Amino acid sequence: MQNLYPYAQIIHLFCAIIFVGYLFFDVIILRAASKKMPPELAQKAKQAIGSVAVKIMPICVLLLVLTGGMMMSNWVGSKAGGYFETNLQIAFMIKFCLAMVIVAAV
Repeated sequence: MQNLYPYAQIIHLFCAIIFVGYLFFDVIILRAASKKMPPELAQKAKQAIGSVAVKIMPICVLLLVLTGGMMMSNWVGSKAGGYFETNLQIAFMIKFCLAMVIVAAV
C-alpha cells in the first residue's frame, strides 16, 4: 500500500482540483457571465458545460472517494492506533463524514 500512496495522492489532488474548479466555475463565473449574455446563449452554454460535467464528475467523485479512502487507511484505523485518538484523526473523520454527504448528494 505504501508504494501506491504517492499515486493515490496525485490522483486525489487532480480530482479535487477538477471538482472544486468546476464548482467555482459553475457557481461564480458562469452565473455572472450568464447575466451579461442573451438568455438563449446562456442556456446553450450551461447545457454544453453540463453535458461534459455529467460525464466527468461521477468518475471524478468516485476517484476522490477511493483515493481518499486509500490515503485515510494509513492515518486512521487499527494500524494507526484508532479512529479518534489524535486531533488529526478526528479531523479526518469529520472530513470523511462531510465527503460522504457530498457523495450521497451526487
